[in-house]
Amino acid sequence: MVDEDVVVDRLELIDQYTNECKEMRDVSKGEYLDDVILQRAVERSLMNAIQSCIDLAGHIRASEDLETAETSREEIEALVAADILSDETGAKLAEAVGFRNHLAHRYGDIDHDLVYEVLQDDLEWIDRFQREIATWIRER
Repeated sequence: MVDEDVVVDRLELIDQYTNECKEMRDVSKGEYLDDVILQRAVERSLMNAIQSCIDLAGHIRASEDLETAETSREEIEALVAADILSDETGAKLAEAVGFRNHLAHRYGDIDHDLVYEVLQDDLEWIDRFQREIATWIRER
């Protein structure tokens, strides 16, 4: 059975990291591209938010005895298969796993234009992930 305290703690962390990102949105693209420290702060907050979503998915999957997962993407797929996450949210999170891996392991050069676009336009899925998990917890 899922530990609701773990879920709440992880949702709070995700919220914290997402809010950090949202606070950094008010800079122009030029300012962002010229500020290495800001770039690193955004990258780290995005990585932490995505990793916290993955960790929460893993906790739920394991606690609910869902299908075995060997990768982060499989953790997410298990929650989609169990109708805990919507297909759309699962797809965005699976995409984010690859983005996190790229940022964390620095595969090639970081595309700072892309990171800026994610910061500006692509955080809503994290909010949706949180809502879907919270709804699932309330309805079980």
